[in-house]
Amino acid sequence: MKRAPLLLLAALSLAPATALAEEASTDPYAADPEPPRRSFTLYATAGLTYRSLYGIPILAADLEFSIGGRTRSVDIYGSLGGAIGRTEQGLLAGQLRLGPTFLFPVGDRVRLGLEPRSGWVGIRRITKSQTIGDLSMGIGGIATVDLAPGEEYAIFLGGRIGADYLLRSNGLLFAGTLMLGARH
Repeated sequence: MKRAPLLLLAALSLAPATALAEEASTDPYAADPEPPRRSFTLYATAGLTYRSLYGIPILAADLEFSIGGRTRSVDIYGSLGGAIGRTEQGLLAGQLRLGPTFLFPVGDRVRLGLEPRSGWVGIRRITKSQTIGDLSMGIGGIATVDLAPGEEYAIFLGGRIGADYLLRSNGLLFAGTLMLGARH
């Protein structure tokens, strides 16, 4: 009987600590015990692009290769891309671009993103064997939908729109691209 008050006192003194421990484990705002998922990833696309420079339409093939990383909330890549095609008059035209790509997952299969970039734009001259070229700065928007998602990879269909300002000639290059890509 002499032990009963001691046991009661011990139980009462431990009760708040036990309640706090239970409360902390059910707290929806508690820190996630797992660190955010990060992984090295590769990303490549190929597509058909329509471009307009000074009102001159250009139909071209577009390729892009990217290396980066993925977290739960954003995929960040360093991207190198280019397009090569012809104007309506048959002149060879091309673009090289370099910059980051930011893709934000929206659901399980959709990603939306931004692509700030710098680059070079050139068109072959008709009268001489020279290319008229200019440096460019631009921004693009991108949307992709995974057609074949997997744990480690995805095949996707996407679209990209963009505008690039030509630095010396004060021109604007507008582009729309339909692409097929793979991400690993």
